[in-house]
Amino acid sequence: MRREIAQLETVLNQRELAIEAAIIQPSIAEAIAGQEWDADVHFNYEESAWEVSFLDDDEKELIATKVNLNKKLARGRKARRKLAA
Repeated sequence: MRREIAQLETVLNQRELAIEAAIIQPSIAEAIAGQEWDADVHFNYEESAWEVSFLDDDEKELIATKVNLNKKLARGRKARRKLAA
């Protein structure tokens, strides 16, 4: 049971990391700037990447991207802000 909980926590954490990695991409940041949005995230096994879709309040897709968390990412809030600036 503990293993299953740990696996679920890992997946949830990676979903959050995928959203954070997508937000720092300039094209994504520009598309969602100043808007209320929600993110839909799922893993595509064929491409080994997380697919992140940003939706507005009406559930219309604003923009979508694929994120590979195996690439080196800026860790920490300070590093991400510096990268986004």
